[in-house]
Amino acid sequence: MTSENPGVRSLPPTQAHCKITCKTEKDWWDKFKPFIEIAGVILLAVYTGYTVKMYRANRKAAEAADSAAKTAAATLKEIQSSSTDTHELAVQAKNQADRTKDIADRALAQSNATNRLAVEAKRQADIARESMNSNIESAKQDRRPWVGLQLLQCNNCRLESDGSLVIGDLSAMLINTGKSPAIDMVVHWTFESIKATDPIPDYAVIEKESAAERQRAFTIPPNMPPEMAASIAKTNALTERRIAPSKEVLAPNAGRGITIIASLRQVRKFGPIEDQNVVYGLGKITYYDISHTTEHTTMFCVMNDFGVGFRYCPTGNHMD
Repeated sequence: MTSENPGVRSLPPTQAHCKITCKTEKDWWDKFKPFIEIAGVILLAVYTGYTVKMYRANRKAAEAADSAAKTAAATLKEIQSSSTDTHELAVQAKNQADRTKDIADRALAQSNATNRLAVEAKRQADIARESMNSNIESAKQDRRPWVGLQLLQCNNCRLESDGSLVIGDLSAMLINTGKSPAIDMVVHWTFESIKATDPIPDYAVIEKESAAERQRAFTIPPNMPPEMAASIAKTNALTERRIAPSKEVLAPNAGRGITIIASLRQVRKFGPIEDQNVVYGLGKITYYDISHTTEHTTMFCVMNDFGVGFRYCPTGNHMD
């Protein structure tokens, strides 16, 4: 052991002592050194393998990037080539469209011209058809019968001293001035005497009222015994047959006389005209032409409001 005294210089250990104390440390290092070296080799191998793996991964990534770049370049080139082709196709399509439009414009112009010709042809056809129809109608009107009232006469008519009007008979002629016969001609007429202030009578209204009155007269009561009802119905049928107007044929330029009023005395006194009665003779003539397709009608109205003569009414005279 060394002295603790500072003033005394210590001596190095002896060789035997050093051998004993240092051998322990050397034996420990020699024992663990191989393991440490192996661990270092393993770590180096792992690091080297990881480095190689990273290199390969980076290389693959670089190759992939390079491939992508090449693909992009090829795609761009293809797009540029396709764009050029598309442009050429577009130019060709435009040229074709222009040619097609030109053809279409010419076709449209031709169509419009054809349409104008068709419109004009239709107009001419319509004019021709209207002209033909007008000629046909004019020919029909020219050939059809026309029956009218003519030669109106008041026979044995006079005024009495008190102003009354005495009518022997009021007659006229129905004359067919057409070029074909009037078929199934039926003549109806009547007369009325009414105040001068009353409106001129209308034969259509008179005819309607007469038909309603005749219908009421021929109506059989519902509670009548069957045998009596049958007998009345038979009588009514015979009466209808007897009073039914005859159907006549009036040849062209032929005449048929009628007596509108017979043996009438109309009392009139001297005084204001509005207090006087006016005598009217009214009638209706129906007939067909030879085709028997259209019924023609002539209406007439004559009147006496003073003196002994008759004249045509302001209204109620027409032919169709």
